[in-house]
Amino acid sequence: MDANDVAESYFNELVNRSMIQPVMADFSHEVSSCRIHDMMLDLIRSKSAEENFITVIDTPQAVTAMHKNIRRISIQHENAEHGVRLATINGPLSQVRSIAVFRCVCQASFMEFMYIRVLILKHLDTEELNLTGMCGLLYMKIVLVSRCKNLELPSQIAQLRQLKTINISGERFAPVQQKVPRGTKLFLTIRSS
Repeated sequence: MDANDVAESYFNELVNRSMIQPVMADFSHEVSSCRIHDMMLDLIRSKSAEENFITVIDTPQAVTAMHKNIRRISIQHENAEHGVRLATINGPLSQVRSIAVFRCVCQASFMEFMYIRVLILKHLDTEELNLTGMCGLLYMKIVLVSRCKNLELPSQIAQLRQLKTINISGERFAPVQQKVPRGTKLFLTIRSS
């Protein structure tokens, strides 16, 4: 039995126990996407918080409950009136290494994240996304931006010598090739609306 067979048997066991639920299957009836049962999601979040693996901010109450060293943050506000100002998070933000922002109004001062390595921005509810502040983050390695309108990478992005990957997908963005540091993998996907 090879590693793929073992992984598939574990996956099938999780499906059989209803811990994960298949959502889509491909032409050969193999599951191509799935979702986690709500109870499993609560357990995963609880264990992740307990082990300080990731901190999920999805309510205003979660913002005020922060108090430990935070390494990874996932911000998931869907309500514009509860937009997150990262300055309101109670905790030492200088320890953050990865930040993912999904479906929200986020006003970030990137300089608070001095040692950030991964920045993920998806489905942001903003007309223009200003990324100028990230140019001072010398340890940045990966930038993933998708489905953000009117994105423009700042010309100073060439100063990020550690940057290895920029993955941008969206409706419109300014030309970026001349701004990207040497040795960086650039992935651009333009989606029509």
